[in-house]
Amino acid sequence: MKQHLKRGQLACGLALYGLLFFLGTGCAHVKTPTYHQELEYGIDSAQAGLWKEARFRFQNLVIKNPSDPIPHNNLAVALEALGLFEEAETEYVRALELDPNNAVTHENYERLKLILKEKVKN
Repeated sequence: MKQHLKRGQLACGLALYGLLFFLGTGCAHVKTPTYHQELEYGIDSAQAGLWKEARFRFQNLVIKNPSDPIPHNNLAVALEALGLFEEAETEYVRALELDPNNAVTHENYERLKLILKEKVKN
């Protein structure tokens, strides 16, 4: 099961999963997505380049699961893709506070620091 987003891991295609999820819920009753459904939908959205939708999904997960580092990392990746570097940095720091040994988050955060360093130079 995919959980962590790694910046640069974009796949082509649509977020078909989300469409199937919503079609499967029916019109009369809308279910609240489970943690895993929301996580998968956020990842699928990110991979399809739908960064605002991915941000929305990961923000929901952070609100509902503030002590879970995975949504913090994934939200940071979405924020970074949207050019919101300072907000992304805050989320990477929080993810690393919750899981200091996570290699993917370390790699993502180090890359962001390089981007911020270049931004300051220019």
